[in-house]
Amino acid sequence: MQNSKQNSKIWIVGSSVVKDLDGRKIYRNRITRITTLRDKTIQGAVECIKSKKINSEIIVLQIGSNDLESAEVDDVMEEYENMVEIIKKEYSNHKLVIGEILPRYYHERLKTAEFEQKRCQFNLLLKDLCEYRKLELVQYDHVRTTDFYDGIHLNQEGINIFVKNLKEVINPLVDV
Repeated sequence: MQNSKQNSKIWIVGSSVVKDLDGRKIYRNRITRITTLRDKTIQGAVECIKSKKINSEIIVLQIGSNDLESAEVDDVMEEYENMVEIIKKEYSNHKLVIGEILPRYYHERLKTAEFEQKRCQFNLLLKDLCEYRKLELVQYDHVRTTDFYDGIHLNQEGINIFVKNLKEVINPLVDV
């Protein structure tokens, strides 16, 4: 059983929210790779996926916040569903884990409120998608305003909460 844990591979693909994660600190005995997409959108994730560079047992997606910032919830959800369909076809033997969209705290209170409303709607749709497609969903219920160093990217405390929530979902998948 120990060998299977050491050989487990986790690949986190995401926007700049994942740029400060360190795979070696997430798991000591499991290979964890982190890819911060150049094109930090759902389309960028699709291009990465189609390039077949993902080699893992578990794929974690932390993507969609940049799309949500500039588009309507339903449009972003349609793109997200298409991305999930592509992943399920390309990587049918892999476990797929979806990270919900994290909050954003802008300098303008109105912009923060608008994004928060869209984020909450989108996260509900993500939850429905995960239930329907039998995917795992990482929820970040305990992330606070003080867990961001610039309103968008996590500080060390925020990273700790992010990783804790991620491991709560991933651990049962790799221990099977």
